[in-house]
This record gives sequence, C-alpha cells and structure tokens, in this order.
Amino acid sequence: MGYILAPVKNNLAVPIDKFLYQKLINIKIIQRAGWDCCFLVCGDERCLSGDTLLTIDKETFPVSKLSGKEVNIKSFNFGTKRNEMGKAKVIPSGKKEVYEIETEDGRKVQATLNHRFFVMKFGTILESQLKNIKIGDILFYDGVLKYNLVYYSIPTKIKSITRIGIKETFDLKVYPNHNFYLANGILSHNSGKSTLGITCGWILSQGKLTVDNIASDTTDAISKLENLPEESVLIIDEGSLMFSSKDTMRREQRQLIKILNIIGQKRMILIICLPDFFDLAKYIVHRARFLLRTYADKNLNRGRFMFWGSKRKNILYEVGKKHFNSYAYPKSNFKSRFKDFNPLGNEYIKAKERSLWSALKGDNRISNMENKHIRQRDVFVRFLYNEVRMKQADIARVLPKGLLEITGSEISRICSKSEENTTTNLKKL
Repeated sequence: MGYILAPVKNNLAVPIDKFLYQKLINIKIIQRAGWDCCFLVCGDERCLSGDTLLTIDKETFPVSKLSGKEVNIKSFNFGTKRNEMGKAKVIPSGKKEVYEIETEDGRKVQATLNHRFFVMKFGTILESQLKNIKIGDILFYDGVLKYNLVYYSIPTKIKSITRIGIKETFDLKVYPNHNFYLANGILSHNSGKSTLGITCGWILSQGKLTVDNIASDTTDAISKLENLPEESVLIIDEGSLMFSSKDTMRREQRQLIKILNIIGQKRMILIICLPDFFDLAKYIVHRARFLLRTYADKNLNRGRFMFWGSKRKNILYEVGKKHFNSYAYPKSNFKSRFKDFNPLGNEYIKAKERSLWSALKGDNRISNMENKHIRQRDVFVRFLYNEVRMKQADIARVLPKGLLEITGSEISRICSKSEENTTTNLKKL
C-alpha cells in the first residue's frame, strides 16, 4: 500500500494510505447528498488498575497518582531491540473488572482482560491479550535483553491468574514505541485507534477539527451536536465508557441511534472510536459505511489497520459474534499503515481527560438513579403480588417497558423475597 499527502485547505497536509483516502473522499460525496455518514474505528482498550506501580525518574508511583500528567517512561524499541525513553500521558479509563497475573518470581500486575502483554514462546515474543494468556506462559520483562531476547536460564513463568473485581483503571498513551515497562519490569502497551480516528477527522474537516469536534460519550456528543455547524465532523472517542456495563450499553446505544438521525439531518460525519466492534447493536453496525481496526503486525510494529467495506463488515459482525468476537472471517478488503498524527497536541489530551472525568461522574450519577428505580420497582412488584394478589404473569404485563423491564424469572425471584410490610415501603416511594 502506498501513501499520499492528503491536501488540507490552508493547513497541514497529512500522509495517508491512498485507498483509505479514496474512501474518505467517497464519504464527503455521500455527505453532500444527505445520506448516512458514519464509520467505525476499533482497537482494544488496554487498562491497568490504579494501584499499578510505574517507575518515573527513578521513583515509584501508583498510576492513579500520575493521572493527567505527562511523564518520561522506559519503553522498548522492537526495531533496534533496545530500551528507550518515551513520552507518556496517563488517562483515566473508568471502573472495570480486573484480573491479577502473578509470576513464579513474585511479579504481579492487575489489568482488564483485553489488556495486551508480550509473551515469550520458543524464543519468540508474541503479543497476547490477558484473556488468552495461560498459567505457564512467560511474560516479556526487562532484563532478558542481555540474552539477546533468548532465554539461557530458567524462565519465570506465570503462576496464577486471579479475578480481583471492579477497580478504577487507567490507560497510558505512549510515544513513539507505544509500549512501556511497569515498575516490576513487565512490558505493556497501548493501541492507536484515537490517532487513526483523528487523522480521518482532520482530512474530512479540511483541517478545521478542534477539541469541540470530539466527544467522550453520547451525552457529551448531544451537547456538542447543538453547537456544531452543518457538514461538520464529530468523533465519539473513548468508547470504553459506553460499554462499561449492560445497563450503560443499552442506554448509550439508544442515544447513539438518535445521534445518527441528527447526523443525517445536519449532513454531518460521525466517527465512532470504540474498543470492540462486536459490542455495538446490529442496527448501528449496519448504518456504518465501513470499519477500521488498528493492530500490531507479527513483528509487533504499531500503526497498522485493516479495512472492511459495508458488505464484509456486516458479514464479519454476524460470523464473528458466533466465534467469540473473531475478526478472522471474512478477510478485510485491504490492510495498510497510518502515521502517528496529532494536530491538536496537548489540547486534545487535556480535553479528553476532562471529558472522561465528566463522563465517569455522570455515569455514576445515572447508576445511582437506576439503582433507586430498581429498588422502587421491586417494592411495587411485591405490593402487587402480596397485597393486590396479582399473578406473576399479570404483573409482567402491567409493568412499564424500558430500562427496568424484567423477565418472568426475575419477577419470581422478587416475589419470593420476604417483606414485612410492603404497604409501608410502598408509601416511601
């Protein structure tokens, strides 16, 4: 695949794959015709728990204490096979379920299941998600370099993998190697979906993209939609917040469908950056024009992407869901590379962090409200069952539909709970 310099009116030209550039030109033509203009950019969201230790300037800090800060951190260059110092920005990623890996020599790390580590097998370094790592595998860690990436001594193996529970997590954006060492020497890394999304947005907006064109979730997106002019570009970044729980997922995806309708009316272009394509509802997937997925090649070089057009994207969604969210079939239409490009600089990183914290607080407020509504619903169900003497099947029919809709088995569970004074509790609602 060859690069071209995409012309941007009165602004910075961008190196981009020529086939992807043609797809973006087609999106602009469709936009002017008033048709749906939405596409997807996915790449795993890799998150570490807040108490993960990092070594910064020879001192050790938990990653939560570094939130929002730019730091120098040791990373590994797979091209030169040497350690180098890189620049990193620590960004909060929300509360997520984490697991702990412990090695035989006592090294520990807590991360989400889709966090990627470097695993040593048969003298070769392989990139692997935590969910695919097994007891007995060998993690790549600082110190093996003196053996030229080949173990001559007994290697340290993974002793256990344990579910810890829900914890506050953080992500690191690292340049230029897109990986970093933890304080205990284990090598970790991040993805590049935001970079590819911003590159496409910059070209489509003819260099007019600002932080006002980037939203962290659907609530943020709706508020920005009101102020953006027609034929603008809107990027919904950090999609991990949209998929932090099943209730949040349902709510956010209903909002996303409404946003798609507004996008069409205002002849705008919507770019959705998210961790996993298969988390989306089928309706949203079918309305997207194409899918881009960032990845690392077999030599662990970052800055690669795959492209699925509309038809193959839809088949991928149907087939992949049946095979544990696999991207294997059908094959992408083409593969290529993208450059490390961030024309917004620190302004984008700071705005992204503010939006993330705002979204996290908003999500907590919504969750508390939903919990209150669930308690009220349960008391009401027990009142209908115990006091009014309604049958459970009749209760299911009279309950309102929506987020609090429940199944017959759930109603049976609620009715089976003892309640001393249902009428008194109902009056407190």
